Amino acid sequence: NKIILAISLMLLVGLVGFVSAKFITTSQDGYNHNVELEIVKGWNLIIASPIIGVYEGDDYADSTITSDSEITRDNVKAVYIYLREKKKYTTMYPNAQEYMNYVRDLPDDPSYKSGIMFSSVWVYSNKAGTLKYHRVDVPKYHQVALKNGWNFLTITPEMAGKSLNDIKGSCNIEKVYLWDAQNQQWGTIFNLLDDKNILQKEGNDGEGFIIKVSDYCVLGDASGGAPPELP
Repeated sequence: NKIILAISLMLLVGLVGFVSAKFITTSQDGYNHNVELEIVKGWNLIIASPIIGVYEGDDYADSTITSDSEITRDNVKAVYIYLREKKKYTTMYPNAQEYMNYVRDLPDDPSYKSGIMFSSVWVYSNKAGTLKYHRVDVPKYHQVALKNGWNFLTITPEMAGKSLNDIKGSCNIEKVYLWDAQNQQWGTIFNLLDDKNILQKEGNDGEGFIIKVSDYCVLGDASGGAPPELP
């Protein structure tokens, strides 16, 4: 029940390729944030949060969009999330019933929760502008387990100054893409795995990216590997 409540409290949003972004920590533990993203008219890939609100039956309640946001709830026309275990998209808005059933059936395992809480999601807006909202319980990237295949992730401030190889942990990266929102197309960064700060240079905090891995793994800082063998 706790995992269902926690995940249902984050209905919405994730994308990459914006002009500017702010990801301001609002709690001492570093898990809660005020997010400010430049949204385009069209599809955006951004960090999930209940900007529309929590799905309750046939309606949504408790939107986290702030009163001074240029993008309002009325501008958001669709939200989709990728279900890693089922390898398919499902709607979080305007109808979240399939998503809620999926969450309800998830194993009571922290790796499943962190995967969803750190996920980026597709948001379609009918106009361009600044989206401002609150986001709670953003996991640290080293707390996120990936499943084999595609995983939707979020760029966060703690990734600054690090390459993808620096944060890959135990993962074998097969493909990585950022979403170019201005041109509404994907762009690969697989050839830049050693580029420091690549995610902040090509994207922004709070925006999303996708990564394909060969097997179950956990993100984390690069280590020195195994110690040298004895002579």
